[in-house]
Amino acid sequence: MNIKVTIRLIQKNDASDVQKYAADSEVSKTSNVPYPYPGDGGVQFVERVIASRNAGYQHAFSIRYGDNFAGVMTLNSVDRDGGMAELDYWVAVPFWNKGIATAAAKEAIRYAFEELGLTTLYSSCLVRNPASARVLEKNGFTQISEFVNDGRFGTKFEGEPMKRFRLFRADWETR
Repeated sequence: MNIKVTIRLIQKNDASDVQKYAADSEVSKTSNVPYPYPGDGGVQFVERVIASRNAGYQHAFSIRYGDNFAGVMTLNSVDRDGGMAELDYWVAVPFWNKGIATAAAKEAIRYAFEELGLTTLYSSCLVRNPASARVLEKNGFTQISEFVNDGRFGTKFEGEPMKRFRLFRADWETR
């Protein structure tokens, strides 16, 4: 049986699943999810991303593996005038190593280029997180730099080596 990975815009009823899975310390080790996760973090996150979506600068998706919540895929810093956004994501630990992030990223990329009309996507990951780099590379992203985070990519991982990736819509269209 082939279980399909889909994404849908975050809804209020996702708060309990976000809370359950984002509270896992393993998720926090390579994502900007805080640890310990606040007791009302799921509700706060959902309310924040819905407000940000309504303002037009963020589109957060629930990753669905069959009928199950499996993580979050987000288009951050959406700049429709400049045609750019940042792709960020985390996958719940029980769903690691199943190709879910790769499949969900594919859908978010399609949404960014076809629905939002963007022309360029960026993403970054920790050098010590090669699985995240593979998700991006499998979706056509090209590494454009390696650097030490000086705080511009959040203070949580300040001082850590990171990789920066980019994907142009034109390159995506020819894949």
